[in-house]
Amino acid sequence: MQLKTNRLVENAERTGLRVNDGKCKVMRVNARNNEAIKANGLALEDVEEFIYLGATVCKQGGGGEDINARLGKARGAFVKLNRVWEFQHCVEEDEEQAIQNIGQTSSHVWLRNMENE
Repeated sequence: MQLKTNRLVENAERTGLRVNDGKCKVMRVNARNNEAIKANGLALEDVEEFIYLGATVCKQGGGGEDINARLGKARGAFVKLNRVWEFQHCVEEDEEQAIQNIGQTSSHVWLRNMENE
C-alpha cells in the first residue's frame, strides 16, 4: 500500500498537484500489514469510517449506519421546513385579515364621505 501511495504522490507532483496529508485518511479492510502509511513523509491517519459523496463507508460494510444518518439529516431538514411552512401560513392569515380590514375601513370611509356630501 505504501508503494501505491508513493506513486500517487509522485504522479500528483508531476501534474502540479499536492497530496494534502492533513486531509488524507487510511481505512484498512482485511489488511495484514498494519505499518503506518506515509505521504510527504507524514503518517496518514487510520480511520474506522469516512464519508464519501454523502455516503458513510465503514470497515464492517452494510448500510445501516448510513441509512440512519441520512434519516437523521432528513428529519432535521423537515423540522426546519416545518417552521418555514408554519410561518408562511401565519403570514397568509395575516394578509387575509389585513385585506379584510382595509376593505372594511375603505367602505366605512366611503360611507362617511357620502354622508358629508
